[in-house]
Amino acid sequence: MPGFIKPQLATLKMKAPAGQDWIHEIKYDGYRIQLHIDGDTRKAFTRNGHDWVKRFSTIAGAFDLPFHRR
Repeated sequence: MPGFIKPQLATLKMKAPAGQDWIHEIKYDGYRIQLHIDGDTRKAFTRNGHDWVKRFSTIAGAFDLPFHRR
């Protein structure tokens, strides 16, 4: 499994582009977490690459689901 993958960050603009080829997303304040699951190992990376799995243990624990290969 690869390690931390640096995310693309949003860029603040005063006006959104117009046209059918654009999709827009409202940015809410909060954390974006990059969850890595490898067997029994869980890592929850912040956008700066800090592993905060202990701070986000409820979220990491929610992904403790059985894995079924197809």
